[in-house]
Amino acid sequence: MRIEQRMKLWTCAVLLPLTAMSAHAGTWSVGLGAAVAPSPFVGAEDFQLQPIPFVAYESKKFNFAAGEAGFELFGGEQWSLELTGMIRFEGFDREQSTALSGFERRDPALDLGFNFGFETAFGMLEAQALVDVSGVHEGQEASLAWRVPLGSERVMVAPGAGVVWKSQALVDYYYGVRAQEATAEYAEYEGRAATNVFVSVLTTLQFSDRLWLLADLNVQQLDDPITSSPIVDVDHQVSGMVGLLYRFGGSDAPKWRKP
Repeated sequence: MRIEQRMKLWTCAVLLPLTAMSAHAGTWSVGLGAAVAPSPFVGAEDFQLQPIPFVAYESKKFNFAAGEAGFELFGGEQWSLELTGMIRFEGFDREQSTALSGFERRDPALDLGFNFGFETAFGMLEAQALVDVSGVHEGQEASLAWRVPLGSERVMVAPGAGVVWKSQALVDYYYGVRAQEATAEYAEYEGRAATNVFVSVLTTLQFSDRLWLLADLNVQQLDDPITSSPIVDVDHQVSGMVGLLYRFGGSDAPKWRKP
């Protein structure tokens, strides 16, 4: 990644939360958990549990958690339109995948866009559109998800399903094989737009007014333009996390609890 791109990525990632927090007093949540997100690339390790810190902030208009942030532009009792941003970590790690040690690094990116949520008696509909503003992959992503919260205020299980569309530029950057990287084993490959489908389950358990348990599981079926890449050796990804969280204030249900 060029120096100016890296500066732009991290400057935007830092200024967005700080700007919103300075304008709206809110509530913090902190905790510790573990996550598993195996890489789809060849030579990568299988399931490996990683300890992760959890820091979240929420106010009337602004929220962020797990590398994603949102600022509500418009909203009502059952719907909201947010300006949203996320840091995308989708590339391979050359240190973990020795088979790809000769490949160029695929950098993280900063994606910005809009998120629309609509709550009904039968569940929550969420539509999101993102575009790379850091000049890394220069692509776009759009997703549509439906989640159904079941249970009570103390215990909630929210199964869901959806689709994620990734543009040609995004797929080619992270999953393509460039001419200078091609070998007898890994032929040159140009990625195409892909549409993945997924199912998920979000579970929250409230022990007290301040202490929560959060667990999230996601299974995503990868589309052919991704699985056809010679550097990808799986056709699906299973990722999940579990964490114990302490919430410092607020009487409403935390926004990270919403399905």
